Amino acid sequence: IAKCPCATVMFIQSLLLVVLLLGCSCKPPNIVFLLTDDQDLLLGGTSPMVFTRTFLGEGGAKLANFFVNTPVCCPSRTTLLSGTYPHHWHTIGHPSCMHMNVTDYIYQERTIGVLMRKLGYTTGMFGKFLNPPGMAPYCHGTELLPGFDTFLAMCNTARYFNNLFTRDGVKFETGDEPKDYLTSVIGNATLEFVNASLSSGKPFFAYVAPHAPHVPATPAP
Repeated sequence: IAKCPCATVMFIQSLLLVVLLLGCSCKPPNIVFLLTDDQDLLLGGTSPMVFTRTFLGEGGAKLANFFVNTPVCCPSRTTLLSGTYPHHWHTIGHPSCMHMNVTDYIYQERTIGVLMRKLGYTTGMFGKFLNPPGMAPYCHGTELLPGFDTFLAMCNTARYFNNLFTRDGVKFETGDEPKDYLTSVIGNATLEFVNASLSSGKPFFAYVAPHAPHVPATPAP
């Protein structure tokens, strides 16, 4: 069925299966979902990330046989958020990113954040939600990101300093100091959300989407 959020529903069903396997009396697990941008495994994209490989790779589970139909930037981001296949969002002439329609109603009504909040999760989004022009309602208007209780979303792309953000509807800019490094700003906001959620005792879902290691791939100072 066109525009059915199949992938997102399957993802949430998988999470619920984990909960059932843990026992019905257990709370839903806290979830931190990381989406890096244009990180190519074959080009050694994870090689410099020693801590990531140690704590997430060696300390967790690896998928040795995994497939994704659009492993690049805008198509991957839009399909993940909407739970649909990329051919539903392919467009020519419409405001787009890599020929993907990033202004459709589904990003206001039926994102993964909306579905997770319906399951009782406190939801947070940090980093790149959509590529321009999909961010226009939030960065040039007053709309809030649908489905997320709190958010820190990028309004521009392709640079690691001097960025514009919208945080829970309030716009602010960063400078060129070390503390303004894009990945650090996103990471610190994520940690604030995680710590506050842990204190509340309510299950949380953190959707973390840094710009890194997308070009220009500026390293931290």
